Amino acid sequence: MAGQKERIIFRKVRAYAILVLAALLIIGLIVLIFASGNNNPGPNPSASPTATTTVTAPGPSATVEITESPSVPAETPTPSIEPTVTNPPVNGMYEGGYCMLANDGVNFRADSNTDSEILDNLKKGTVMIVLNFNCGEAGDWTKVKLGDKIGYLKTNFLAACTMSPKCKIANVESFVNIRSQASASSEKVTECALGTEVVILRFAGDWVQVQLPDDRTGYMMKKYLEPMA
Repeated sequence: MAGQKERIIFRKVRAYAILVLAALLIIGLIVLIFASGNNNPGPNPSASPTATTTVTAPGPSATVEITESPSVPAETPTPSIEPTVTNPPVNGMYEGGYCMLANDGVNFRADSNTDSEILDNLKKGTVMIVLNFNCGEAGDWTKVKLGDKIGYLKTNFLAACTMSPKCKIANVESFVNIRSQASASSEKVTECALGTEVVILRFAGDWVQVQLPDDRTGYMMKKYLEPMA
């Protein structure tokens, strides 16, 4: 009898244990279901709102909802920058290019009027760089650069250079003489070898005044020069 009671008690305990385990499993499943539901993302407050339009079509209970996304403003086009337009050439001269003085004894002034300071009195054939045409109230002055000086000259006193001022010694066997004046009888300053690069400072007939690589200046025959490529 005692053994039979023990078996009955054991069976009851096992049944209670199974019920407890089943209850725990059910509770665990419920917790998981609630947890997964709470992890679903809600509406994003930073997202752009959408507009919902309700359209009622003819016929009984025919209602259609149309969701519209907010319109995105078009990008403002960036304004294009117009390139700087230089003045057209004048008598074969270009802004940024070289020109020479067509008259002798012309005043090189600090401003585009005859009342301004005289920076220098220039000889015919002096070479300079054109910076701007159409200067002054009447537009008849030209802004030029002469060496390290910037000033103004009347445009009608200027002419295009007969050859490029950037040259090299050519058409000789070995060297040419550089002289103090535009004359073969003047004092010899130095000699320049074939191929030496020089810059013409002034045209004087068949002669030119040149600047040498060591910054010294002198005169030589123009026929012994060849424009740089």
